[in-house]
Amino acid sequence: MDTEWFKARKKALKVTDAGIAAEMHVDRTRVTRMLNGESELSLRRVEILARMLQVSREEIMRRAGITEPAPEPQALDLARAPDQLPTRSAYSDVGPVQLRRVNLELAMGAGTNLDDWIEEEPYAFDASNLRRITTTPPHLLLIGKGIGDSMEPTIGSHDDVMINLAENELGRLDGIYAITIDGAGAIKRLAPAGEGMVEVISDNPNHPNRVRTFPRSDIRIIGRIPWSARRH
Repeated sequence: MDTEWFKARKKALKVTDAGIAAEMHVDRTRVTRMLNGESELSLRRVEILARMLQVSREEIMRRAGITEPAPEPQALDLARAPDQLPTRSAYSDVGPVQLRRVNLELAMGAGTNLDDWIEEEPYAFDASNLRRITTTPPHLLLIGKGIGDSMEPTIGSHDDVMINLAENELGRLDGIYAITIDGAGAIKRLAPAGEGMVEVISDNPNHPNRVRTFPRSDIRIIGRIPWSARRH
């Protein structure tokens, strides 16, 4: 990976990692890992870099030291049924929706430092079930897991959770969100508290400091949690 070339090219064009991350729909630290050679570049991401850095796809691949980009997760053929997600029963050759499972252990206790997100593997999710849960495009959905018992019985320790990156603003009603507070990650219920304040709530009635209040500016919402699956 020719990291110095990427740095110089970004500087010359005034392109930031945050801007690249927005185009790729990933976290900024994910882009940093890619450009340091610590994470694979898929074809879609190579093409985004080529467009933003105003060079050819081949130049990006050469500078990244790769011969072939990493494969993309299987895409759905939405042209067959533009008003609904295809399901296995309707299109047996399409298969399930491929979401991204990430090694993002969000604490449901004191909090876990989120220095990085490491993509692990695709996560096959039934298309018909996904349609019942959300209409958000699959590339804006992540699968992670919670650690701890502060959200019991709603979410248990090591339960799989879906994070909807498109829903990263607090609404008028309470909801469960993946968040960071001063760099520490957590899964908590959030509720508006008025005058720019937010209540951060643990569902477990036996959890100490079950309800805490923070300024909204102290909280970064990664995404809402619309679904979880209990591990047995």
